[in-house]
Amino acid sequence: IGPFTLGKKVFQVQSGLSYNGLRATLFSSDNYGSNTVVRVGILEWFELSGVLNWQRTEEEIVGISNSPAGISNTAIGGRVNVFKGKGAIPTIGIQSRVLLRAQDESFRRQKIGSNVLLVTGNNVTDWFSIITNWGLVWTGNNDSATALYILNTSFSLTSKIGTFIELYGTFNSFD
Repeated sequence: IGPFTLGKKVFQVQSGLSYNGLRATLFSSDNYGSNTVVRVGILEWFELSGVLNWQRTEEEIVGISNSPAGISNTAIGGRVNVFKGKGAIPTIGIQSRVLLRAQDESFRRQKIGSNVLLVTGNNVTDWFSIITNWGLVWTGNNDSATALYILNTSFSLTSKIGTFIELYGTFNSFD
């Protein structure tokens, strides 16, 4: 994500579809999903947001099939612009959400979770920018947090065409 909020009195719906599959000798899995984020700009520097995801997972392990489907994630939260950068000094934002337990039984968290992201963004030149996300996630299914990072570098190839390279990953307590 980027460090900026929507702005005052702005409403946005972000939706997407996903699919991923995995095949192995004794295991197969197909995951279909939809993700919707609703964002509402309250002030120029503050927004509220809500998340609603749906998922269908078709798994087969050694001939035994399982296909749960339903609401797989719900969350509410917000984003704040902390600092507007200029030049080499990045713009800084913070986003946090409460991960709710309002999912279908197959996907329900054991308890309420949360996440928090520190987000930075720099327009290094008029054709090159860098965005970073540094976060912690408490899923609600255990007591330890998972740390995450994202580094996104974006390039404008022409005035109408651009591309990006993104590196991301997680760290956990390795219990």
